[in-house]
Amino acid sequence: MVSQVDAQPHTTTALVSRPAEIRDLPQITRVHMAAFPGFFLSRLGPTFLEHHFYRIFLDAPEGILQVATAADRLVGFVAGCIDPEKFYPHIRARKLQMLPILLGRILCDPTLIRRILLNSRRVGNGGYGLKPYPGVSAELSSIAVDPTFSGKGVGRSLVNTFLACAATGGAGYVTLTTDTYENDRTNRFYEQLGFQRFNTFPQADGRVMNAYGIEVSPTTTRLPHVV
Repeated sequence: MVSQVDAQPHTTTALVSRPAEIRDLPQITRVHMAAFPGFFLSRLGPTFLEHHFYRIFLDAPEGILQVATAADRLVGFVAGCIDPEKFYPHIRARKLQMLPILLGRILCDPTLIRRILLNSRRVGNGGYGLKPYPGVSAELSSIAVDPTFSGKGVGRSLVNTFLACAATGGAGYVTLTTDTYENDRTNRFYEQLGFQRFNTFPQADGRVMNAYGIEVSPTTTRLPHVV
């Protein structure tokens, strides 16, 4: 999942990129809810996001969860994993812990049942499964920027940070998916950063997705702690 991030490379406010900590989870959730109003994960509620979804990226050995701060304020984050086939079992292992919250949300909004089932199947089969490049893959799962910081280069900084973390962790390439239609700005953002589209596919819920990939290397990717 990606927010409508901006491709501008610079910001007048100094950004600091760092690994997320437990104390950041409430602010990560705040940014997610602001960036993705009405989206599926947002409809599952802030408790689900804070205590389950983003906590997995923080806890799992394969997880990557980085934040961008400006003047000590969290203004964006990026989440994903190295080697999705090893990461997804951590999500499946937490299904019983997630169940009470999911049932509560379903009681409030029964239309969520179908989406929850469809997403459970995706977790079960490890995603879209293609390997556009050799080596271990990393998956960029979610990136969001505080809407008040849109257009200040935060999204670009977060993507570069994620690529560096993936390379340092042993990944040879990074993949992501984003909507094909009515999403030109985000598609263009990733293409300008060097991502190559290697697949377009329909999901079971009818959405059509573009899959992008980019090769990374510890010798060519630098972790931008300060931008």
